[in-house]
Amino acid sequence: MSNIFNNSLIPMKQQTIITIIIFLILGVFIGYILPHGANNTPISNILTSENKGDLKPGLQAAYDRLMARGHADIAFMGYGFRESKNIGGIVQGIHGNALTLQVTLINALTDPLLDTREIYIWASTKIYKLQTKTNAEMQKDMVLFEEKMKKNRENMSGGISIPPKPEDFPTPPNPMKKVEMSISSLKPNSTITVISTENIQDTKSIDASEIDIN
Repeated sequence: MSNIFNNSLIPMKQQTIITIIIFLILGVFIGYILPHGANNTPISNILTSENKGDLKPGLQAAYDRLMARGHADIAFMGYGFRESKNIGGIVQGIHGNALTLQVTLINALTDPLLDTREIYIWASTKIYKLQTKTNAEMQKDMVLFEEKMKKNRENMSGGISIPPKPEDFPTPPNPMKKVEMSISSLKPNSTITVISTENIQDTKSIDASEIDIN
């Protein structure tokens, strides 16, 4: 009776040992494939100009969903796969009427080939330096702002049936002002914002309509 019981345990032990060995082999195999497999390509290598188009529909869908759910603050961080007409960065070099811009990285999924852009400056390009307004300038702006707000309140209390549009509300005074400068004001290592009339999200060369020196 005991001999039969002991004999029946031998195959079970062998099966357990074989199972453990199989799992160990699979573990070693998977551990090798994941770090070295063809699919373990860094995202920066995947997103080249040639194959970025495969991901753009999904990125656009993610952006649209964030906007639909009221998360514009998060969607803004998705710069790089939606339309944009401005871009910021640091001036790397200036050559003639063009400069090389090291783009400030906002979205890690953008094409690494677009980390630098060529910015072209023409006679029509406006160049401004952002400067802090004086106390007198701010007080003047505040008076105008308060007058416009007062007028809006009077209109709303007067029984106007059509509510004012968002653009009808005055914008609070900006503590910064733009002072027009020349192209000679642009220097290497300057931090600037470039504005264009065209969508520049995937554009390597950009015609600047305005450049703001921060």
